[in-house]
Amino acid sequence: MKILKLQYILILAVLIACQDESFQVPMEENEVHIATENEILLKRGYSDYTLTAERLAGLEGCRIRTKEGFVFLSDSIVRSGEPLTIEVEQNPYQEERLGELEFTDRQGAIIRTYSLRQASSLSQTVGEAYSGALMRSYGVGYGYDADEGKRLWMQTRAALRAKYPAAQCEVGLLQIGSTIAVHTGPYALGMGIMRRWKKQ
Repeated sequence: MKILKLQYILILAVLIACQDESFQVPMEENEVHIATENEILLKRGYSDYTLTAERLAGLEGCRIRTKEGFVFLSDSIVRSGEPLTIEVEQNPYQEERLGELEFTDRQGAIIRTYSLRQASSLSQTVGEAYSGALMRSYGVGYGYDADEGKRLWMQTRAALRAKYPAAQCEVGLLQIGSTIAVHTGPYALGMGIMRRWKKQ
């Protein structure tokens, strides 16, 4: 009974991940859209943005910091002639997410601040949800019991195809090795979801 509950929980987690996240393939030259002089507008989905060297002119040598957990930077210092990449996680909330990108001198004094504004989950369309499901790789793992793993694999694949018939989600079936199983026990079950990175 516990195993069945675990299987349903794992399948539910995959369906929620497919439905909730709209994955967008990062583009080579995805320059940030600045609404005003000091405000950067961000899409709801996972993406990356480029602050060009021209936009960073005059800030060479400045430290860069952000307190928000949904923004990640390619560097912590502005380097002369080099762009800055801002990676943004998807916004799961129904409200916009706000943040700040600060450029400081060596003493910590703020030289320039950009306000960050990320779109809410309400901005996602049905088409983007399907796109999110299609842009992932899925896998089911099993330990000692291959038959149990195959049952979970078939249930997961059927649930995904029923939820997203147009996406044709593929699910891999893999055995969990001894390195992991030694911590979980021989009857481990696992599920993995990875984004597919593809340059356009």
